[in-house]
Amino acid sequence: AGNSFTKFAAARENTIYSLNTAAKNGADYVEFDVQLTKDKVAVIYHDFHVLVSVAKRHSSGSFHEVLRPSDIHSEKHIDYHEIPVKDLKLSQLKLLMVRFYCIL
Repeated sequence: AGNSFTKFAAARENTIYSLNTAAKNGADYVEFDVQLTKDKVAVIYHDFHVLVSVAKRHSSGSFHEVLRPSDIHSEKHIDYHEIPVKDLKLSQLKLLMVRFYCIL
């Protein structure tokens, strides 16, 4: 019988590591999501959009602002933008720093 290996949830979905882990642990099959980039390259990526965080500009138009260290990653200093995977070339997608956030 097939098994989704939910007991191995510590391995991020849609990663080479998770696919290898499933195979090493005897998975009958794996499921993953494939998207096409702008230059028609197939990539394993779950969502249709990439969420990109960008530092907000200071009212003077500059990114430079005197901040306390605790404020640097504060939500009030970050804008988020959704960009469709299909609108990015593979080279652009590779430039993005991937982080995983669990939003409840």
